[in-house]
Amino acid sequence: MSLIPGNLLIILGLAGLGHTAFSVVQHRMYLKVTEQEFNGIPADITLQCLLSLLLCCYGVVKSTGKFKEIRATAQLAKKSFDSLSNRSSFRVFRHRGQALYNMDALSVGQRSAQQGVS
Repeated sequence: MSLIPGNLLIILGLAGLGHTAFSVVQHRMYLKVTEQEFNGIPADITLQCLLSLLLCCYGVVKSTGKFKEIRATAQLAKKSFDSLSNRSSFRVFRHRGQALYNMDALSVGQRSAQQGVS
């Protein structure tokens, strides 16, 4: 287990990116005040931006759970062949078939009532 959790690394990285953005704005304002030409962002600000981005990426990787294997055979080895095509999330019991069934049952009931009357 790591001493620094991933969420803290993400927060530190985002704070570093925010500070980098503030530094760029401050540098541009300094250039305007001194009437100098903008030739690009200084190397220290670029380095801070890259390190903050890497810190955010590392924090995201550390904060995720345990990775699963990409190969499907590792997950499907425990299942039987009959349960492979079982997709219970696609089962829907409230659909338009109920209305059609009720209409058919109603018309059959009306027919039987009409036949009993005549």
